[in-house]
Amino acid sequence: MGNRAGNSAGGAQFEGFKGIEKDLEERKFVPVYLLYGEEALMRDEVASALVDAILDGDMDSSMRDFNLTTFDAAETPPDTIAGAIVSLPIFAPKRVLVIRNVDSLRADAEARVADAILQMPATNVVILLAEKNDERRRIFKVVAQVGRAVEFRRLYPGEAQDWVIKRAGRMGLNLDARAASYLTGAVGVDLRRLETELEKIRTYVGGSSNTRVSENDVRTLVGKSLEEDIFSLLDAIGNRDLGAALAYLEDIIRRGEPAARVITMIAWQLRGILQARLLKDTKMPLSKLSSELGRAPFAVRKCLAQANRFSPGELRTALMLCHEADLQVKTGTPSEKLVLERLVLSLCKTGRRSRALHTRPQLSR
Repeated sequence: MGNRAGNSAGGAQFEGFKGIEKDLEERKFVPVYLLYGEEALMRDEVASALVDAILDGDMDSSMRDFNLTTFDAAETPPDTIAGAIVSLPIFAPKRVLVIRNVDSLRADAEARVADAILQMPATNVVILLAEKNDERRRIFKVVAQVGRAVEFRRLYPGEAQDWVIKRAGRMGLNLDARAASYLTGAVGVDLRRLETELEKIRTYVGGSSNTRVSENDVRTLVGKSLEEDIFSLLDAIGNRDLGAALAYLEDIIRRGEPAARVITMIAWQLRGILQARLLKDTKMPLSKLSSELGRAPFAVRKCLAQANRFSPGELRTALMLCHEADLQVKTGTPSEKLVLERLVLSLCKTGRRSRALHTRPQLSR
């Protein structure tokens, strides 16, 4: 079961996760686990691994059903949840309760559930699932006191590419780095969406053992990538062409891309351009550069082409502007679109016009 949880993490590092892996390997469990964060697929898979390990795969299925209860805290009365938490197992050594959306509980309901966790028999294990963790709240203080908490943040683009390659392998698909990079560029880093696209790809290529999937296969199924749009946006910014940059931004927004994701992708590409800028004078072969930067060769070529349009200092300033915009979006803003437009305006002021002549691209409207 420990391997299953490790596979879910896909190599990404999450604070507290090693504690869960240790519990799974040793079959010794704390009374309560809090799995929280934006990456719901990973939360759910680790919760399932915990359930399987605690109740043991050899347990009779009827007994397992009696000793596994799942609640949605947003829809279930707190007294019902609390009553189940303190109930003993039925003809089994362990009982597991999975409580979803625990962050939706009101203060009085939360206190009732928290008290029940502190009073429950040693046979029981509670797994709490939430999108957010507020350490000031009572139930989360209880977790800090007697359990483990792990945040499952959104993966960074490079981590998501690694996850895609590994998950595809489990599906019998052989995706190379270039195909995985295109897929995450087109779909983003939401793992549920990526898994859905992988299922579509498996159906399309008739997935058998180790079926090779090319970048063209991915392009056929998922269309133009956000990564390509961001490169076009940065081309315009590098030329200090505010009109074209805002037009590209409008196209991206019209596609329904979340502001936080757009900012993350801009920062990701800027970081790649900065790395390429610092490495380009080494005359390193493209294959070695691709390995050093952790990007597909086509993406490295793009970064190298754009590296002359910015100085290292300008790129570092641009990354700082992205960080500030990301904070504005995450801490609440009346208009995410306005934050993005201001970011593009600031980046155009930071960017340096290339000496080469560039023709303004024709934009779709």
